[in-house]
Amino acid sequence: MNYQEFMQIIKETVEMIAPEGTNVSINHVIKNNGKEMDGLSIMEKNYNIAPSIYLDRYYKQALEGRNISDIAQEILAIHNDNKDNFSFDCDRFADYKSIKNRIAYKLINYERNQKLLQDIPYIKIMDLALVFYCIYSQEAGSSASVLIKNSHLEMWDIDINTLHQDAKNNTPKLLESMVKPMSSMLHDIAGRMCHDGLELDEEAKNIIDFVDDYDSTLSECREDDMYILTNKTMINGACTMIYEGVLDNLATQLNKDLYILPSSIHELIVIPKKSNLEEDDLKSMVWQVNREGVSKDEVLSDSVYYYSSGTKQLCTI
Repeated sequence: MNYQEFMQIIKETVEMIAPEGTNVSINHVIKNNGKEMDGLSIMEKNYNIAPSIYLDRYYKQALEGRNISDIAQEILAIHNDNKDNFSFDCDRFADYKSIKNRIAYKLINYERNQKLLQDIPYIKIMDLALVFYCIYSQEAGSSASVLIKNSHLEMWDIDINTLHQDAKNNTPKLLESMVKPMSSMLHDIAGRMCHDGLELDEEAKNIIDFVDDYDSTLSECREDDMYILTNKTMINGACTMIYEGVLDNLATQLNKDLYILPSSIHELIVIPKKSNLEEDDLKSMVWQVNREGVSKDEVLSDSVYYYSSGTKQLCTI
């Protein structure tokens, strides 16, 4: 049984056990950094949105001998557990004036997202692309949103300049920036995980990997000399480095130019410039961590960025 055959069989099996009148579909999704996945959606009557349940891990289970019926039952159970957690007003989304205050932006890698960028509006910034999305729910650690496509601009009869200006106004308000010393952030993460009885989440691991695995590179920096820059949800927080005044205020406070190291699309590590920090070492560290410590779809860039307090310019080094 190849993958295409599996998808068709699992779709037909779910259709047989789903409530009458349910539409079961498989959608091919292009995610960040060229990662492509197939998701099965179960749309019931009186619902206008449904979560996508990705099938790759279930295909592996089927090849290992798991019964197709068991897989279909699990997929339906996941759908039933989550279907009421999603709500989306299609009529409101079709009216740009109704949702313009929920438009935000995020940063992704330009070269690694060429296929995705063919279908969505974007603005190139250094080696990155600024892309846009509509937030319809958010809280610390989770967010539900719709990526804005070129077809949406046509539907709304607006251009990218309007979209960008609205996102520029909204994003710092909806997703307020947060700068914390490394030591304080690690203490907060450890306390939260201990209190909840949980293991470290991926964002925490990304941060810790940058420090623990490469203390030879950062040996001249104490944890209090390094800062985490993200937003209050810690989701897609790397774009905070282009918020107006954020880097300038930190550089002024520290009286130093800044190195910005992308630990993922969600957060950045900011290090005040020191004479004994080698830029090539920082580049090597980012490159290696992106291949060993960060999942493919969460890598932002292999670059190290530099903010000059004198020229007030952000650039790659």
